[in-house]
Amino acid sequence: MNSFKYFQPTEIRFGPGRLTEVGESVARFGRRCLVVTVQEFPEFAPLLRRVKESLSARGVAFAHFDGVVPNPTTGVVSAGARAAMDFEADVVLGVGGGSSLDTAKAVAVEARHPGTSWDYLFFRDRQPTEQTLPIIAVTTTSGTGSHVTQVAVVTNPAEKMKSALYHPRLFPRVSLVDPELVLTAPPRVTAATGFDVFAHAFESFINPGGSAYTDLLALDALKIVSRSLPAAVRDGADLDARTAMAWADTLAGLAIANAGVTLPHGIGMAMGGLYPHVAHGEALACVYPAILRFSWDAAPAKFAAVARLFDPSRDGAGEAETARAFSGIVESFLRTIGLRVGLEELNIPEDELEALARASLVLPDYKNHPRVASPEDVHGILKTCRLG
Repeated sequence: MNSFKYFQPTEIRFGPGRLTEVGESVARFGRRCLVVTVQEFPEFAPLLRRVKESLSARGVAFAHFDGVVPNPTTGVVSAGARAAMDFEADVVLGVGGGSSLDTAKAVAVEARHPGTSWDYLFFRDRQPTEQTLPIIAVTTTSGTGSHVTQVAVVTNPAEKMKSALYHPRLFPRVSLVDPELVLTAPPRVTAATGFDVFAHAFESFINPGGSAYTDLLALDALKIVSRSLPAAVRDGADLDARTAMAWADTLAGLAIANAGVTLPHGIGMAMGGLYPHVAHGEALACVYPAILRFSWDAAPAKFAAVARLFDPSRDGAGEAETARAFSGIVESFLRTIGLRVGLEELNIPEDELEALARASLVLPDYKNHPRVASPEDVHGILKTCRLG
């Protein structure tokens, strides 16, 4: 076994009914809380009401910033940071999916530092300090893993670029993972966020930065996704399936926090930066089968191991044969969950694929893929993704 290190400071409170503990969790770190969410909608209103009641019951004053949008922008983060400063918040509570949690993390940085969140991206000289506001997370989707990672993804529309803050101070202090909060998620959202769980786990597993520990987490997450995601898409009220997917999301988040992602996420991030209307999980679903065809022979043992989780009938088949078949297995899985999409369906023009390919290699994730791709390789991959 190779040497490794593993770090995870987030207190995870997992299980149905955990939302009742949000006021207590926030009160441990502050008395003036900025609640960060999307705009209220009918299914979200009861949850939000319970959050505010719980905060009030614990004597926590709060202001509500509801400006979060999918693929949150630098402008959204700055508006949230101004709200935090105006209220003199001493703690930030993110409630929602990955966009809300990432916004809360970035707000926690910008509200206490000069400049904007974009000045604190992972490759900058300036990084978040101990002045960063404490972050509490309540996740309402099973997909992004943001509730247990040190990452906040932000889009800069002026630069048409999606990038990330990455620092240990962005780990939430407490994360409440209550599967009951996911019961109202529609099938498409369930499928897209659930496939992100698959991608996090798989990319952690094949990442050279992984370890025996992250492999354990990733493989357990993948096994759960193979069984429980179709059930959750088919019947959103299935609490057992929702609980399983919430756990898989947490496991995969714990894995990427220490192992990292690879080429598919590099392409997915570039796609989100250039085309903000594309959901992250949809971007991944669009390119995954083609990437697997491109790279299966660079790590056949690992590709085959995951292929067998999704198709146990291949237990007796050879390693190379099974690894090669993995792309088709994933295609079939995507059809099962209603997420087999192509670039045309996502409204990405063919004449812009070369630019998208170049943007896909801006972040360093692609260097950790078993087969390192060139811009020409990525362009070729994308050209095969025209149709779902």
